[in-house]
Amino acid sequence: MDSGSYVGGKPQNPPMMETASFGTLQYGPGAGQRVALDINGTIEGFHFDKEWTCYRRNYFSCTCSVAVSPHYPVSGITFIQNNGTRNSVQGFFMSISAVISDNDNHTIELVQYTSKRNKGPNAPPEKVHLTPKPPQPADHITDTEHTFNRIQFRKATNNKCLATQQYFHLLVELWAEVGAPGSSGRHSVKVAHRKSARVVVRGRSPGCYPSERRGRTNSGPRGSAGSLGGYGSSHIGPDVTPASTMMHMYGNAYDPSPGYYGTTSRQNHAPQRGDHDTALPYISPSAIGGSSHQER
Repeated sequence: MDSGSYVGGKPQNPPMMETASFGTLQYGPGAGQRVALDINGTIEGFHFDKEWTCYRRNYFSCTCSVAVSPHYPVSGITFIQNNGTRNSVQGFFMSISAVISDNDNHTIELVQYTSKRNKGPNAPPEKVHLTPKPPQPADHITDTEHTFNRIQFRKATNNKCLATQQYFHLLVELWAEVGAPGSSGRHSVKVAHRKSARVVVRGRSPGCYPSERRGRTNSGPRGSAGSLGGYGSSHIGPDVTPASTMMHMYGNAYDPSPGYYGTTSRQNHAPQRGDHDTALPYISPSAIGGSSHQER
């Protein structure tokens, strides 16, 4: 794996792993000289926080190039795939993609935005034609490097259904356009790719942060834990005030006996004969200075 670039002893971008090839390049159609590949990719837009990390809504970029050794620009190149198929190479293309860590068959969609700051069109990054770099820079050789700008991941690495941290890899891919010169049957075959170090893509949902997800608990409105604040009753209905709460609020003035305040629920309660006699003593009119009516 590449060490990546460093400034002040700190890494600046995710390093790249070794090149994985899907065949052999050689000069000439027969048993020609073998061609060595050097795929380069510089990824910007990530920061290192225990893992290489970016945010799903932030842009990142990847600058790609490929060098071949030895470099014979006028000689024809043949690509021999791992299954033995031989193809005449008419040109090279490079692209980028993403996969889930430890599963190259599970691809993650990338999207590239236009230069407009508003919601303009977006599409997956396309293959770009590139010329292999010579060992020494040459003014007459152009299109040897390309930067994929304004790239985003379509999804983050974690969601609420995952208990462990998920990782992605970015791939810098080299493709060959193969087929006979001038024929209509040309097509692209993948020659090699190079993976980045594993990366974490965070979203705005708390599900993207496993440590926060583990620390969260069920809560009621306004952050309560489903109880009455500091009174500690967690299984009471909306129309019931527990006796312990009333004692706390009113002290000795509260009489918890059922006959004094009636039943504990206010719903479907009809006054019974004698309820007021039990609750309040009888006071005669003469006791308050009034007069009573007597039958004759």
